[in-house]
Amino acid sequence: MLDKDGNVDMAAVAVHDLVAKKLAQEGLLMQVISLEIMEMEPTGVSIVSQSLSKRVDFALLTSVVAALREVCSAVDKEVEAAVADQIIFQDIRIKATQQIDRIVQDLDFVELFGFIVGLGSTRAAFIPVLLEFGQAFVNSKRRGLRLSAFRIANKLSDQVPWVKVALIMRCYWKGVPTRSGAGVEAISWCPHPEAFWAKRTSRD
Repeated sequence: MLDKDGNVDMAAVAVHDLVAKKLAQEGLLMQVISLEIMEMEPTGVSIVSQSLSKRVDFALLTSVVAALREVCSAVDKEVEAAVADQIIFQDIRIKATQQIDRIVQDLDFVELFGFIVGLGSTRAAFIPVLLEFGQAFVNSKRRGLRLSAFRIANKLSDQVPWVKVALIMRCYWKGVPTRSGAGVEAISWCPHPEAFWAKRTSRD
C-alpha cells in the first residue's frame, strides 16, 4: 500500500477499501462532550448515548446484563434513601428510564425488578455473582435474553436463591450464536427456562 517514496498509496488503498481511503483523507467528525457534564448531570452521557443510538439495530440494544446493573444501582440508592423498608416499582422504573429506557418499556420489566429485589440486589451475594458471570462469559452482541425469562425464576421458592441465579446462567449457556444470511454472526435469543421449573419446590 506504499508508493516508491514510502507514502501511503491512496489509489491502492481505494482498490481494497474505499471507506478506508475516505477516512484517511477526511478523518472523522466527532463531537467532544465537556467533562463538566459529569458534575452537572451524572447520567447525561448515558442519555446522550441512548439518544444517538435510537436507530441502531435491535441486536445492539441494551443488554439484560447492563439492565441488571442499572436496576441494582437504582434499587440500592432507593434502599439507602428510604425511610421505610419498601422499594416501590414505579419509583425504580422512573429512575431507570434515563439509563435503560428500552428495557424499562418492556412489559416484563417488572419480572426483572422482582428478581433483583427478591434476591436482595447487590446487598446479598446472589446478584453480584450473576453480574460477574455476565461480564466474564456473556457477549451481548451474540447472546440475548428476554426479560420474560425471569418470570419462571421468580416462581421458584425464595428458599433456593442460588437455583434462581443458576437458572438464568443456564439460559445463557444454552444460547447458541447463529449466523445471518451474509455469514455474519447474528444475535441468538437464549431459550427460556422450562416451565416445569415453576412447579419445583425447595425440597426438590
